[in-house]
Amino acid sequence: MAGLFSSVQFLTTHMGNESLRSANSIKQVAASGDPVKQASMQGQGAGDVSFAANLLNRNASKRSSINAFQNAVTHMQAQADGLRQAEKIYQRMLDLASLAVDPMLNDNDRALLSQEFESLRTMAVEINSQTIGGANLFDMRAATTKYQVDFLEGTTQDPATKSGKINGNDYWDITKDVIYNSGKITVDHRPMSAWDRVTIFQSDPTKPLFDTGEWTTSGSDFDRFIIRYGPDRDTTFQFVPQDTNGNNIYANKNRYLAHLGLADDGTPSGWDTRTETEFKNLGLITTNSSDSTTSELTVRIEATGSVFDIEANWEPLEIDDAFVGRSQDLQLGLNPLGLGALRTQDSGFPKIAIDTRQNAQSAIDLIRDEINGFTQQIGNLSSNMSRVENSMEATQQQIATQEQALSGVVREDLALQMLKVTKARIARSQNAAMLSQAINLNYDIANMIL
Repeated sequence: MAGLFSSVQFLTTHMGNESLRSANSIKQVAASGDPVKQASMQGQGAGDVSFAANLLNRNASKRSSINAFQNAVTHMQAQADGLRQAEKIYQRMLDLASLAVDPMLNDNDRALLSQEFESLRTMAVEINSQTIGGANLFDMRAATTKYQVDFLEGTTQDPATKSGKINGNDYWDITKDVIYNSGKITVDHRPMSAWDRVTIFQSDPTKPLFDTGEWTTSGSDFDRFIIRYGPDRDTTFQFVPQDTNGNNIYANKNRYLAHLGLADDGTPSGWDTRTETEFKNLGLITTNSSDSTTSELTVRIEATGSVFDIEANWEPLEIDDAFVGRSQDLQLGLNPLGLGALRTQDSGFPKIAIDTRQNAQSAIDLIRDEINGFTQQIGNLSSNMSRVENSMEATQQQIATQEQALSGVVREDLALQMLKVTKARIARSQNAAMLSQAINLNYDIANMIL
């Protein structure tokens, strides 16, 4: 009797073991797309599991880079379309300017040509400001035509030229159209009275890009501020103490350290270790974000006296390459592309026009220069496209290589696991049948005894 019950217990235990094996095989089949789980479930060492996890992470990173490369290709295709449209517009503008130099042209015909010319010029400028996915297609700073801005040209300190009064003090405004909506302006400032205040703003004087507050000096040295601004960056400034006499003595040292609210760093200027640091707000000085819709810039000097002493120099910001791809993988920089502003180099940078024969002749020369610049822009675009495509292909090959390595991490393939499941199911069915027979036999024996 004990032997019969032992058989039932054996069959029950065996069925349980087969169920566990089957469940394990089913889990491995379900995890066939995850090498890390498979390696772990098959009892492989921690090194194998870590290796598989690292490969998976690298593949995920590389797929992210491929997405970035694909977005870059879309961006460059839009740039190519923009360049083609701009070239057609420039060619038509050149044709109109060539017609406008005809000395026999009457006023009505010239007016019609000028109207079409201005319409085309506006279209070309709009192409330069187009965006895709929130990113600018072109950067005007990368155009072949460069504009030089003399910010203080024509500026005088004559009290008669003052712009007005603020809080009882005279102020002077120096306004220039600098063509671009970003830039770097260097200001050398030395108050000539109790204090002077320098603010730099675009369209809104109540929201200046840069404001010195009530700034004072105590000697002949100037104080230098380097301000950088633009729509894609914070407005910042660097402070650079000046030693006008070259005697390694900074006459304003105590004043500017107090105005900036930082202690002496132990160098002759008290500031040498901070000269390259860019600040947003510090002590008396405050900054604000820029206005991307305007290229006008105003330097305002508010003085407690009747004159001021200031120098201001403006230049475009350095153009940084746009990087695509992840820094952990293949990452590359793209050459920036730009179209010209279609303005002359005359004072005030007036728009090119063909309203007179003289202006039409000037427009011909300017447009030809712009058209010649397309060769450089198209060359930069072609270089960008080749580098992105090569990087994308290299990244895809790396993914394929790593996926092959991942497949080798798992010792048993999917077909073998499926076979194990089938065998386990057959064994469980056989054991179930035998168990049923054993139970029935035990039941019959028990009835006979009773």
